[in-house]
Amino acid sequence: MEEFIPQPSIQEGRNSSDTYNRLLEQIREIYGNFVLDSGDMETAFNEKYKDAGTVQLLNEEGEALKDKVGNRVSPIEFSEIGGHSKQAHMRGLLYKLTLNPVGLLDNLSKERALLRVLKVNGVDLGPLINACQKED
Repeated sequence: MEEFIPQPSIQEGRNSSDTYNRLLEQIREIYGNFVLDSGDMETAFNEKYKDAGTVQLLNEEGEALKDKVGNRVSPIEFSEIGGHSKQAHMRGLLYKLTLNPVGLLDNLSKERALLRVLKVNGVDLGPLINACQKED
């Protein structure tokens, strides 16, 4: 006799998709509505990279920073990075998160400094992330 393996109902699949879509929309809203001010972005950057030594900076489109000729800029010593570059990097990081819904959960879960700064500012993504992870 064949073993019966319960399949997720259409509603359960829809709930999982709805939670994931809510998380993606929340990230897009954070990016689009400038939820984080310049100080918040610098704080998240500093916390994320404080022990990194050098950092490959991103532009606001989430791509590696390039010089005027179009060549990729080499990683820069953390101590030499100015506030504007830190802000642009974090905007680029947020932008990259909005573009890749496939890896969103994994990539966002790794951004502890960003999540902490968001939570301090009243945007707690932890429950949505946890709900998505439980549904996987």
